[in-house]
Amino acid sequence: MSTSAPPATMVSDYQPTFARFATVISMLAVAVGSLVIMGWQFDIPFLKSLSSGLVTMKFNTALSVLCSGLALWFLRDETAPRRSHRIGTGCALVVVIIALLTLAEYVWGLNLGIDEIIYRDRGTDPSTGFPGRMSAATCLGFVCFGAAFLTLNISARRQQPSQMFALVGLLIGLLAFQGYLFGVQSLYRFFIFSSVAFHTAVVFILIGLGILAVRPDRGIVETVSSRWLGGFLARQALPWIVGVPIIVAWIRLQGEKAGYYDTAIGLAIFATSNIIILVLIVGVTARRLNRLHQESESRNLENLRYAAMVESSTDGIVGKGLDGVVTSWNASAEKIFGYTAAEMIGQRLMPLIPADRQHEEQEVLNRIRTGQEIDVFETVRQRKDGQLVDISTSVSPIKDTSGAIVGATEVARDVTAIKQAEKALIDLKAALDAHAIVAITDPRGKITYVNDNFCALSQYSREELLGQDHRLINSAHHDKAFIRNLWETITNGLIWQGEIKNRAKGGAYYWVDTTIVPFLDSLGKPTQYIAIRTDITAGRRNKDALEEAHEVLRKRTAELESFNRIMLHREQRIIEMKDEVNALSAELDRPPAYPPVWKNPDVSPPPTAEEAES
Repeated sequence: MSTSAPPATMVSDYQPTFARFATVISMLAVAVGSLVIMGWQFDIPFLKSLSSGLVTMKFNTALSVLCSGLALWFLRDETAPRRSHRIGTGCALVVVIIALLTLAEYVWGLNLGIDEIIYRDRGTDPSTGFPGRMSAATCLGFVCFGAAFLTLNISARRQQPSQMFALVGLLIGLLAFQGYLFGVQSLYRFFIFSSVAFHTAVVFILIGLGILAVRPDRGIVETVSSRWLGGFLARQALPWIVGVPIIVAWIRLQGEKAGYYDTAIGLAIFATSNIIILVLIVGVTARRLNRLHQESESRNLENLRYAAMVESSTDGIVGKGLDGVVTSWNASAEKIFGYTAAEMIGQRLMPLIPADRQHEEQEVLNRIRTGQEIDVFETVRQRKDGQLVDISTSVSPIKDTSGAIVGATEVARDVTAIKQAEKALIDLKAALDAHAIVAITDPRGKITYVNDNFCALSQYSREELLGQDHRLINSAHHDKAFIRNLWETITNGLIWQGEIKNRAKGGAYYWVDTTIVPFLDSLGKPTQYIAIRTDITAGRRNKDALEEAHEVLRKRTAELESFNRIMLHREQRIIEMKDEVNALSAELDRPPAYPPVWKNPDVSPPPTAEEAES
């Protein structure tokens, strides 16, 4: 079959997981922004700074976090209504405007009055900072996030500008987070990071990850979220590569602060730990890759078996996309339709479909898109040579590893010969029904079919006969031995022939010349019996009348023979008496009284009284 097997290096598709992750991040950002705003509204220090001594998240920062979360929420679905995209774009613009105005204040030394436009920041000393103003690093991060939202659906040379902006914002958050983790006071002496709150740094990391995850099928994230081994390797290694060095560095720093070792030894421990951990990462990843390779080899072998089965199938098997374009075409499809795989792959099936059935293909594709399976149905297709062919076909959806429907498989069987045989059977049945009386029963003798002739002769309707057995028309004429012989013959798989006397619904008797043929399964057991009968009632009546006339004739003949014997015997006796008279005349010397008569020696004696009576 001309088709390509799935690549052996394919693993699960994580793109839906990335999209769900972006949704969760959007809700977290909205929650954090809302809680901090509540902290400013009700003056709750914990919500503003998490702990005394830490920098507070400014109101404008919280508002920007809230708008970033809303922008991510409304822009996360590319197919969402235009209204949702407008709301998301509006939220992104609010974030960019606040950040740019604040940056302008830093660059040109302005005070536009936006820092404390709603709430007064009493926790910041005006001599050491700007009350209510977010740090320059925070402004830069929000500018990047706003630009990322505004360019979310723009691609340039397979790159995603929004992902570049998101990475910059994420790195700003990661740098600020590490400053808190390692206690780098000098970082916060640098004016750009001077007032970055701890939860601002955490939220920046989350928003950056959320923007990267919201379009997982594009840009650099496509590699990470893909179902190929490159994506698998990235997903396995990146969390360790990013997280482990930070954790090891923190542990090394704590040991150095505790005086367990000096800076040189700490660096050596840090380098050695990184080597060990990286070796472990490589080892674990290699082991998983080997397992995946073994699984892929098994899948490849299974695919080869499947391809061989498809290719050797006597049914035509055709693969096609949701647009109806053929993607695979096995040898039997070529035999049935006359087109080669090279002629059909990349083409639609329309040349195979007669003009009056063109609507069928679109209806099938519409149902497949909704996940429906098309049960077996019969239709007509046109071969390459123009000949119409009857086929029985079924269509099933093809799904990828994520469960999405990507195409369909159509299995077609040439039933032209079957259709011709069915027509011949229908014609034969029509001819048989026109002449014979037909009934079909199951192995228990229950009637499953009768034709009109059976109903007419038995005077029972079809509804009265179906489900009954032939005892309904039993005339009680035949003895048990007759019935037993009939059943023994047909249950042994043999054909029974004979004449049967039945009783109609009205009480009249009728005779049928019957042939019962058993239909056998693969084990030789009867599955049904078909009885073909001919009405011989008139013939039986003529036969009975003839036999009766023959019997009367026989009796009359016997009577005539008996009468003839009596008359012959009397004639013989008269002759004998004449002879006796002639003999007496001779003794008296007289001439014979009667002339001489010839005697028949074969004359039988007269019948006895009993014989004469019989």
